[in-house]
Amino acid sequence: MSQVNLTNTTDSLEELHDIVDMNDRVIGRASRREFLTNKKIMRRSAHIWLRNTDGKFWLQQRSATKDLQPNCWSYAVGGFVGAGASTKEEILEEAKRELSEELSIDTEITLFKILPMPDLSIGGIMVYWYIGQTDGPFVPNKVEISDFDAFDLQEVWALHQQNKINLVETFVRELSYYIEHPHCFDKLL
Repeated sequence: MSQVNLTNTTDSLEELHDIVDMNDRVIGRASRREFLTNKKIMRRSAHIWLRNTDGKFWLQQRSATKDLQPNCWSYAVGGFVGAGASTKEEILEEAKRELSEELSIDTEITLFKILPMPDLSIGGIMVYWYIGQTDGPFVPNKVEISDFDAFDLQEVWALHQQNKINLVETFVRELSYYIEHPHCFDKLL
């Protein structure tokens, strides 16, 4: 499975993102293409976990035309933060934009954690991890998402451990945290 897709991606490779350091300070700006070809620089990303009223979490399978980790499963919504969004409020607006783009929804989300992941095989990412609760309705963007469903995360973790499901690298790290701290969202939802 290829981790990076530069040939038939539907993602805009000229889209600009801020380069950030380990303290989440902006130190430059680069195109999406530059981030994909230079694994030493780090950018911000918003990852949104959505739980339904049955306690399961919505996951998406990324489409075959995504630039990073196509066909892999991940959190409900994720996307890189556009250049210039630097405050927590502006980054939250970027996360809400992703909710609208990928699922055609507007729902309340809360920042759970900011996690630096500088050593990913796909390049460094400063993750803004959000959590929310909704049952939809959803209209998944077919260019971005090939499948969308609710899952028990313990089952997903077991499938991952058995190499029976391909997960996005950042989701594996976040899911590992969740498995170790299964009640971490209780006060937020």
